[in-house]
Amino acid sequence: MTIEAMKVFENCYGVYKFEQFYSRRDAGNNILCENGIEFVVNKTSSVVCNILQESTTGMMTCFEESTSSVVICDAGWVKLGNGCYMFTPDGTKHWTYAKTFCNGIGGYLAIIETSEEDELLKSHVAIIDPYKDYWIGGSDLATEGVFIWENTSATVNLPTSTLFQGWEPGQPDNNDENQHCMMLAYQRNFNWNDAKCDYPRDFVCEKN
Repeated sequence: MTIEAMKVFENCYGVYKFEQFYSRRDAGNNILCENGIEFVVNKTSSVVCNILQESTTGMMTCFEESTSSVVICDAGWVKLGNGCYMFTPDGTKHWTYAKTFCNGIGGYLAIIETSEEDELLKSHVAIIDPYKDYWIGGSDLATEGVFIWENTSATVNLPTSTLFQGWEPGQPDNNDENQHCMMLAYQRNFNWNDAKCDYPRDFVCEKN
């Protein structure tokens, strides 16, 4: 490989692999493109795959092939699907304290937006401990009966919704008129359940 090729190679916005040559700017997060040729990762966790094409002069030029979103989790966070999660990192907490703790480490109490994410989380907490409940980031503390995901203020779909929701049948029921925080309930196959907020439980933090 010529010196000229190496220079252009290094200007392809990140960390690439070509034959046995590596250019390094920020090699902390290395993601190989599907074409298996080279890769680049920028600090926004966006991956741009490129093709290094040799010209008739022997110069290597970088051509963008595709852009895709790739999840890169920080140390201590668990990658599940397209998300990064941490499970009860500081002992059991009341819902509000769990929310504050997750915010303090750069995340938030987990919000569950798809059936795929729901199944991944349920399967993972069942492996950690199948006999514990886990706080997640929804509540109706602001308006009774209107559950929102605290991190986004988006409305949590109720059982009557035609959109995705993971409530246990018959939930939420606001039993004793003081159940306002959402959890994955182990006695209900980790389906969603409303519960008293001021009870220490395990919890799930999420991070973009």
